[in-house]
Amino acid sequence: MKSGQNFGPYKILYPISQGGMAQVDLVQKGFGQHMTKLLALKRILPQFSENNDFKLLFESEARVLLQFNHPNLTQFYDFGLVDNQLYIAMEFIAGRNLKQLAQELNKKNLQLPIDITLYIGIEIAEGLSYAHNMKNWHGENLNLIHRDVSPHNIMIGFDGLVKLIDFGISKNEFRSDFTETGSIRGKFGYMSPEQLEGEMIGQQSDLYSLGIVLWELMTNKKLFTSETNWTGKVPQWSDIGFDGAPLIEESLRLALHKDPQLRYSNAEQMKNQLQSCLKLINPLMGKSQFYQWIQENLFELEKADRKKQLECIRNIDEQEQCLAIDDQGSQSKVAKSQIPQSQSNPSQNINLDLKNGKTISSPPDKIKWTQKIKIQMRDSKQRSVA
Repeated sequence: MKSGQNFGPYKILYPISQGGMAQVDLVQKGFGQHMTKLLALKRILPQFSENNDFKLLFESEARVLLQFNHPNLTQFYDFGLVDNQLYIAMEFIAGRNLKQLAQELNKKNLQLPIDITLYIGIEIAEGLSYAHNMKNWHGENLNLIHRDVSPHNIMIGFDGLVKLIDFGISKNEFRSDFTETGSIRGKFGYMSPEQLEGEMIGQQSDLYSLGIVLWELMTNKKLFTSETNWTGKVPQWSDIGFDGAPLIEESLRLALHKDPQLRYSNAEQMKNQLQSCLKLINPLMGKSQFYQWIQENLFELEKADRKKQLECIRNIDEQEQCLAIDDQGSQSKVAKSQIPQSQSNPSQNINLDLKNGKTISSPPDKIKWTQKIKIQMRDSKQRSVA
């Protein structure tokens, strides 16, 4: 859909991203003066929206997502069907994902500091802990697993918030890890060994993926580049020429153990260990320090984004004003054609020429003058009769 078009109660501003399953756009809800804050709208592509089994799966999953209420997870607001296309509306996170952030820093010959990386890992582990422990209305654990914890799905907001996004391919106890065609969902470079093998996966699979993300951010090297050369063997930092604190290396290696049973038992345990590492290298690192770092390194990007959004909204407003003027002009032309000439133009009135059967328009002054002559003639006749 084009910028400015409506999709149900949402107005499309501009596209954010598109994948194999869905299109994500920046939108505003409502119209005119009733516009609300910016949202991200994920529209499922038609080939999936038309599948009845997928519709049922999407609806059940969306109902779970709408229950999310955690600062490190995307907030979801609404879902439904418009013109036979499924959609889900979520908060718009103004910022960059970790992959984009790393690329921006590389342009400046910079790298994410170790304490910043650890802080991001702690925040994501906090979000995973919340999701992994979510329960249904009966108090039963939903066994949610993200399955795609990767730099693409970790957002760093300009406001300093760290969020894990795209639970849209999450797995609960009612789902299979494979699609109908047998393909595995997720990114090969960040999958756990059991996920790659198509085995049953648990919470430890997400922790393994998070371990890969943190390992790569710290070393500035890829750990596993593809499905074909994945070995599960994690090199020692000394072997790749990286000089890092032994405690941090051992903490990550625990998350990256090939056997799920030998990893952290849950996200909370991994978060606590990462906090111990952070206290070792920078005990003052917290939300305020992280936000300061964001402002120092992402301020120009934030300004560019805000400018783009304001320009887009202004252009759409101008288009709507032009359309409104055109509509009013069309309506006034129609209305004018339906109103008698005497009402549509008050400067003229109607005279009826009975002799020739014609309607004649005359200015008001001429009508008054004619009426005055008629009255004088009538008075003159009355006097002559008397």
